[in-house]
Amino acid sequence: MSYKNQLLKLYSKQSLMLFSVIASPFFASFLMAANLRTTKNSKKIPIIMIYALIFTFLVNGMVFNAGGGAMSFFLVFGLNFLGGFVLNTFFWNEYLGKDIIYEPKSSQKPILFFIVYLLIATFVQAKLLQ
Repeated sequence: MSYKNQLLKLYSKQSLMLFSVIASPFFASFLMAANLRTTKNSKKIPIIMIYALIFTFLVNGMVFNAGGGAMSFFLVFGLNFLGGFVLNTFFWNEYLGKDIIYEPKSSQKPILFFIVYLLIATFVQAKLLQ
């Protein structure tokens, strides 16, 4: 894909993978959706979001059935890595192009959003458990 002498600013594959593993493929799918919007490929966003939702429900079901403890922790990270791998290989290559040339976009805003989300979720959970 070529974009008329214009270097696009996209969230990198590394950012997608990092968000997938640390947060979840669901959060990483928002970065991928932003990339698709930037490349004027917005029609593919629902497919990415459906994949992320199904994947998240499957992971949550597996973790719930695994019980808890260290096994669940490693299961989540392993499955999140798998989800990020699918985003980075199949979806990226199919919808953005394997050889797309881009300028990496800063991940500061998504990181800040995720931290705020964690703080709110922790606060709400603490209030509900009182």
